[in-house]
Amino acid sequence: MFWLKTPISFWLVVFSYLIRRILRLPVPAILGNWVYLLRLTLPLNYQILKTGDSVTVIAPHQRQRISLRFNSSDVLVYLQVFFKGEYHLLNDLVLPSKPCIMDLGANVGLFSLLCQSRWPEARIVAIEPDPENFQQLTFQFQQNNLLLADAISGGSWTRNQKLSITKTNDLLAWSFQVKEDPAGTIHGISIRSLLESKNLQRIDLLKMDIEGTEVLLFKDSDFLEVLEKRIAVIILETHHPREQKEIAETLAVTGFDVCWDRELLMAKNKGMYS
Repeated sequence: MFWLKTPISFWLVVFSYLIRRILRLPVPAILGNWVYLLRLTLPLNYQILKTGDSVTVIAPHQRQRISLRFNSSDVLVYLQVFFKGEYHLLNDLVLPSKPCIMDLGANVGLFSLLCQSRWPEARIVAIEPDPENFQQLTFQFQQNNLLLADAISGGSWTRNQKLSITKTNDLLAWSFQVKEDPAGTIHGISIRSLLESKNLQRIDLLKMDIEGTEVLLFKDSDFLEVLEKRIAVIILETHHPREQKEIAETLAVTGFDVCWDRELLMAKNKGMYS
């Protein structure tokens, strides 16, 4: 049973979970996710190391060290990306041996790490607006010695503009949106500016998870021009069926083959992807 392999530092977590289940008390989502992670990983000989408010997950036969903040949504994102196949549409994707990957709305870098495990020589550019998430993203890249990865503090936007963050009610680390604000402290960056600042002519894979900003981008002519001429594959998460349909239609008109599964949409540029 998984609890026989549970590290001492997690005994209190498992004990609290079991007591709540026995007494039929509500189990906090974060607590349940940590126990679920232990049940999945420990039988597979993952190393789970807890130090203070952070947990390091090391998969067997992999060099990646993935750091998750204990009292945050990091564990849920990790489960979605690495165990629940949130980005399963990438499984059959063929990219160059040294692809350029851009991660818009990188959160703490788990999608970037997933891509690095599949394409070890990828150049990765990851953009994240939330300062705490960005700090964690930077730490992920540093501890995994990702020399070909750039972390940029900023938010994806239609133009270079100051932004501020608006938190949503659940207060999770992924639950916020950005808005234009002349007094804001977040740098809004257009995709054209990102390409120019990094001297990039082509993006082999563009990932977007930017909590509603994608609706603005797909109505912006400059973004659509960059998309058509310089992006080979795009994968994005949408949160409303109507928005997904509108974005899919725009991509088709722009020259992309589109497929989707639930909230995830992937499109290949017919003029660039082969």
